[in-house]
Amino acid sequence: MKKPIEWKIKKTTNKKLPSFKSTLNIPEFVLKLLGAKDIINDQKLNQFLEPSVKDFIDPFLIPDMKKAVERIEQAVKKHEKVAVYGDYDVDGTCATFIMWDFLYRHLKLDVIPFIPSRFDEGYGLNEQAIEELGNKGVKLIITVDCGIRDQGLISKFKDLDFIITDHHTLPEGEDFKTIAVHPKRKGSKYPFKEISGTAVAWKLIAALDDGNTYLNYLEFVALATVCDVMPLIDENRAIVKLGLDAMSKTENIGLRTLIKTAGAEGQKLTAYHCGFVLGPRINAAGRLAEAIEVVRLFATESSQKAEQIASELDELNRQRQELTMKTVELAVEKAKSQSSEKLIFVFEPGWHEGIIGLVAGRLAEGYNRPAVAATIIEGKVLASARSGSGYHITNAIAVHSKYLTRYGGHAQAAGFSLEEKNLILFRDALQKLANENISEEDMSAVIDIDSELEDKDLTLENAEWLEKFEPFGLGNSRPVFLVEDCTIIDKKLIGREKQHVKLILSTGTQNIYSKKFEAIHFNASNSYEKIQPGDRIDIVFSLEINSWNNHRKVQLKIKDIKRNENEK
Repeated sequence: MKKPIEWKIKKTTNKKLPSFKSTLNIPEFVLKLLGAKDIINDQKLNQFLEPSVKDFIDPFLIPDMKKAVERIEQAVKKHEKVAVYGDYDVDGTCATFIMWDFLYRHLKLDVIPFIPSRFDEGYGLNEQAIEELGNKGVKLIITVDCGIRDQGLISKFKDLDFIITDHHTLPEGEDFKTIAVHPKRKGSKYPFKEISGTAVAWKLIAALDDGNTYLNYLEFVALATVCDVMPLIDENRAIVKLGLDAMSKTENIGLRTLIKTAGAEGQKLTAYHCGFVLGPRINAAGRLAEAIEVVRLFATESSQKAEQIASELDELNRQRQELTMKTVELAVEKAKSQSSEKLIFVFEPGWHEGIIGLVAGRLAEGYNRPAVAATIIEGKVLASARSGSGYHITNAIAVHSKYLTRYGGHAQAAGFSLEEKNLILFRDALQKLANENISEEDMSAVIDIDSELEDKDLTLENAEWLEKFEPFGLGNSRPVFLVEDCTIIDKKLIGREKQHVKLILSTGTQNIYSKKFEAIHFNASNSYEKIQPGDRIDIVFSLEINSWNNHRKVQLKIKDIKRNENEK
């Protein structure tokens, strides 16, 4: 499925780099990496390495924040019943929990947490749910991670007040008839706008807070920021770095139990654990069952209840993995006939609605182009789209929104629905738009290499320096390096299915071993079928640390290999 990968070494043109004056003993290649991030003095370096609460931005710079605070204070004075209306992914469930928890435990409001069913109600506000909340005596609905495109629906309810907190793509016109707290609104003075839906909700909590209670939710904001693939720069870097520290010693029974159930207890928690260990288990609830269970997990004060829910999420995640694998195999077969298209669009009646986003993501990654996966249920098409950073998929979908009954999302991810009769028309229009606007170069599989290294650079000290760059993610990717002409000393297949490759490498020739290094290449056994000890290869890798039994050593985590062309 994957195309051959091109290697490109980044060209550092930062002319300020030579003027970097540091009191620290920083390796030369690390200096280059810092210079590329425009970190050229100790002040910027310290801010990058050790972000603090001082880096958190004033919440009142977000439009309508003051109005939102005043309306909630009014609800407190009048003892009104309030509902927090969220979404069923990690961002939505974390936002729902922290907003409910603060309003209930700290402002003592009568508040209902509500997350719609993916299967019965779909994403965002829906009329029946709002009516039911109104019938329960709710006077104010606060949306989290949703609602920004639901002005038409909101206008139908004259006896209810709404506060929208969201971060998704804004509708055209921005004609808001209600309080809308969104960092990207026109006239926004909020300087960093790429924050998660949970972070927007957290900013409202901070604006309401008369102390430092808002800091108690940092681990949940960090979790959502990573899982919603927000760029880990600026304020997000402070949120995630401080949030990961808080997560490692969290007092939240539910989160602590989930970490234990996922097998991460006692480990140094990183962005990886958020995105690939905890996040999938949280998302599994909304994909295969009911996302409100996640809120119950985080809200419970019972260890027994937390263990029960965490175990259920773990099992749902296992089922999700199996279902995804089977559906991806079918989707890949369908995609083979679209090799000439610059956007993959596959659909099948009966595909599970909860995993089509994952299928679209696998296709987008495998074909290195935008992808849509859709299911058809009783004449209705439900679809998810994924894209790389270069093609704004939600904007593309908006161009042909006349075919749709609903849509919304980000630059890299979107969801939409339409009538089955319009499916082929919409697919053809979306693919035509992509064919006109995506170049062959945009679809090239490329590994960007930060620097070429020598064996003298491959030290534990240098790897420890790179650890200080964490958390890694969008906008702050783990540095990637190149070493040419390595000799394979030993090769072993490891893993339950022998799918991983462990190598012992030398940067010398076959007969003159200068230094030996341990390397691992995950899920790449097929790439080494014809490669044996004694062969010479070029490798692209990240420089990491393998910790085992309190022993730390350098490990090269290989991303790609090429057989050395000079090998005789």
